[in-house]
Amino acid sequence: LNSPIVSLEHVKRHELKLITIKSFPYFINNTSGLLIYGIFISVSSMFLEPIALAKLAILHAIIFTNLYQGFELVFRTLQTRLNESKIFKRLVILVAVGFIFWLVITNIFGKSLLFLFFPTYDFSSREIYLYSIFMFLEYFYLLYTSKIQMLHNYSSLLLKISLIKLSLFLIFSIVLTFYSPIEFTAYLISLMYFSGLLSACFIYLYIKENTQNLIRRAQ
Repeated sequence: LNSPIVSLEHVKRHELKLITIKSFPYFINNTSGLLIYGIFISVSSMFLEPIALAKLAILHAIIFTNLYQGFELVFRTLQTRLNESKIFKRLVILVAVGFIFWLVITNIFGKSLLFLFFPTYDFSSREIYLYSIFMFLEYFYLLYTSKIQMLHNYSSLLLKISLIKLSLFLIFSIVLTFYSPIEFTAYLISLMYFSGLLSACFIYLYIKENTQNLIRRAQ
């Protein structure tokens, strides 16, 4: 109550400009994620048949989104410590073990649980496995991008990989529309390739950025 009146005169324009420029990569990273996962089902409707689309919506909404929130909660909670090698290695192991555990659980209970709650749709083991691989590739991507968000020197890498992810998703989607309708299994394989290619791009750019940072330090 005793603070001075807030006015635009108090805003330092040069600092506002600096903050906007420096925060831009993080804004693009979050925006690209929101766009992809927000329009994921809508875009898929352009080349999937209704039954396949319904199955994808179930897997995406019930399984992917909930697990994603769980992993993100852990990563964000420990984000300031992700550049500690011990913490990061433990989280990598956590995701890897989680993936193996998930495959075992889905192998035993996956089809029966999905049939119990969604008896209209027949999920095959192959579909569940392919979607699981896609899921955990995305979780690994989330972990590594959460790590580089805490390194200002890698903000350009974050911007590049975010734009690449959004571009790849749009390119994959446009290409698939020419082959409509797409079988559900084929689409899951394409999603797996999408995440795999994104991971390969990230590794290449990370090595390149790391090399450039080392050269700058040496100079």
